[in-house]
Amino acid sequence: MTDEGVKKAAELFDEKTGKKVLVVLWEDGHVSVCSDGPEHDCYTAEKGGEKLYYVAQAFYASLGMKVKSLHGEC
Repeated sequence: MTDEGVKKAAELFDEKTGKKVLVVLWEDGHVSVCSDGPEHDCYTAEKGGEKLYYVAQAFYASLGMKVKSLHGEC
C-alpha cells in the first residue's frame, strides 16, 4: 500500500479463517473498507471521516477479528 493520501490504515484479520479486511482513512476524509478472498469487495464512503474509520474497525473487531495498525497510529 502506498502512503500517498493515507491518513490512517488498519488491517483486521481472523486467525481462524485467514480472512483480512483493510480499513483506510484518506486525508480527504473518505473511508475505504476492502476485504480479501474471492469476492474482494471494496467500499468507499465520502462522509464519516475518522469516526467511520473507527466504527468500521469496531464492527470487524466485534466479529472476533484482530486489529493491526499499518499507518498513522503507532
